[in-house]
Amino acid sequence: MKILFVVNSMDGHNGYDRYARSLGSALRVNGHEVSTVESVLGNHGARLHAPTSYCTRRSPFFLDVPVLQKVISTYRPEVIHFVIEPYIALLPFVRTYGARCVMTAHGTYAYPPALISGFGRRIHRAIFRRAFVRLDRIITVSHYTRELLIARARQDDTKISEEKIMVIPNGIESAPYTSASHHNKVFTVLTVAPMKARKGILETVHALAELHKRDIPFAWRIVGRVEKSAYAGAVRAEIEQLGLKEAVTFVGSVDDGALRREYQRADVFVMLPIEHGLKVEGFGLVYLEANACGTPVVGALHSGAEEAIIDGINGFLVNPHDTRAVADAVERVKRGGISLDGMMQWVCQHDIRTVAQRVEAVYAEGTI
Repeated sequence: MKILFVVNSMDGHNGYDRYARSLGSALRVNGHEVSTVESVLGNHGARLHAPTSYCTRRSPFFLDVPVLQKVISTYRPEVIHFVIEPYIALLPFVRTYGARCVMTAHGTYAYPPALISGFGRRIHRAIFRRAFVRLDRIITVSHYTRELLIARARQDDTKISEEKIMVIPNGIESAPYTSASHHNKVFTVLTVAPMKARKGILETVHALAELHKRDIPFAWRIVGRVEKSAYAGAVRAEIEQLGLKEAVTFVGSVDDGALRREYQRADVFVMLPIEHGLKVEGFGLVYLEANACGTPVVGALHSGAEEAIIDGINGFLVNPHDTRAVADAVERVKRGGISLDGMMQWVCQHDIRTVAQRVEAVYAEGTI
């Protein structure tokens, strides 16, 4: 089967890129031909604009229509998979030659018009409405994202056939990740996330401050892009004020190999996503990646993390605003409250090969 992934990149470290990269690899192993806009046009061809720009007043999507049409006309895929949600805005304006059209909805951008405000919103909404009609199937990475998509569309008076929507949870390539014994001199907490409010970094600061009050020594390593923003400044100020500066290391962005080593050396992984305005966490691949390296996780209730974590099996789910509850969960991990066997069983259930089989069924028949 010839499959076209509509993405602007598969080389980065964000959730979109990792999802596309791992799913594409698994589909190729199963004998399918998977291409992207860039691979069809070559390194010197045009690339799609950033997907987030599609949700702005001056959306450049109309500049990308001829790019995608050229790719489809040249490659003639049997399946066009919009791996990143805003790119479906192109769908009403291209000829697909009978290809099945599928979108994966991840989280914040599950229903793109919700992110658009002010002048031009009416036009954008009309375009996305047509796009949702033309989609054959919509994959959501969690039930949380499914309900988010339906609710936001309903608030916008947009009808989306719920029969089109199928929940296929995220998966990872477990082979590159191996568990390691933890021999840290100091209990090590790891967070892998950009410095954004919806990732719950400030909430984690407050929870670890509670550990500090309990005289529990720890080191906190934060891996991810460190942005120069008001929020990042607030995080640093809070760390300083609460006396945690000596315990915190801002690692920054790292490659895949270094990221695996960070997971392996950590004693617990903590990320406490919250709903920040319209921005949400739809699942959380990082929890599975940490588990695959033998590291228990602590995540947030009322987010997509509820489907990445089974409380007491591969980690703990807590109210991210309850600092004592978060600190208690971290302490339970420290005392050995999560078994390696439980984590490995959970990781096996989310192997990308299993995910790919279910996606193949969507491509072929629209049923799973």
